[in-house]
Amino acid sequence: MKTICFYNHKGGVGKTTLTAAIAGELISEGQKVLLLDTDSQANLTSLFCEGDIQYELADYLFNSKDTALLSKIIRETKYDNLYIIPNKKLSAGGRIDEWARSGAGSKENRNVIPNLMKMIESCKIDFVLIDMPPSYSELDKEILLASDEVIPILKIDTFSVEGIKDFYLLLEKLKDGDSKPEFKKYIFNCKDLRTSMQRTLLEQIENINFKKYIVPTDTIFEKSKASRQLIQAMNGTKTETQKVLSEIAADLMEGK
Repeated sequence: MKTICFYNHKGGVGKTTLTAAIAGELISEGQKVLLLDTDSQANLTSLFCEGDIQYELADYLFNSKDTALLSKIIRETKYDNLYIIPNKKLSAGGRIDEWARSGAGSKENRNVIPNLMKMIESCKIDFVLIDMPPSYSELDKEILLASDEVIPILKIDTFSVEGIKDFYLLLEKLKDGDSKPEFKKYIFNCKDLRTSMQRTLLEQIENINFKKYIVPTDTIFEKSKASRQLIQAMNGTKTETQKVLSEIAADLMEGK
């Protein structure tokens, strides 16, 4: 099993829609994928879960010794081989922020997230894809450290490019010499060569010594959110979009 965090401490970069799209690409290749929604906005959950949510990730976090909870918090989606551990919105009584403030930093809860990953692995899952919030809480740190790889998703703008080095240093400090999570890939979203600024930034991005994926601006992502469908189940995806998603999935499977 490989666990991957899609992360950016800035919101509005397309993290949730790309996490879902990459999951769709992986299941189309025969992989068994579990989505883990750790963002209190619960946008990923909204894409795949309709109606009331009886059990959420926070139920496990607050009662991690109850191993029977795992089967209750994992939900099937309408897509074969795609599952999700959902998150309730704060307005619906979601408690993940509460646990992040009160429980994540305590010594007795230090192994809660690693133990969750071990239990998920026992379900014969190939990939866990984690949609993380735009924050850097104690819970976020625990999730990052329990993951195999972190892949930042950024928009192609000046602040994102300038912030790459700072994020690398922040993660290296958190890892404190550990080998995981790996940090070797970036996804840059919303390429639009009609702007001269983006053309200049893309030249800078090409000089970054990491694997880079450039996702074009594509209305299919907004359409997929509106219809609550994977883009793989829709018509009209740009060839360039499909190509880069296929490349990401292939690279993830190769490194598994």
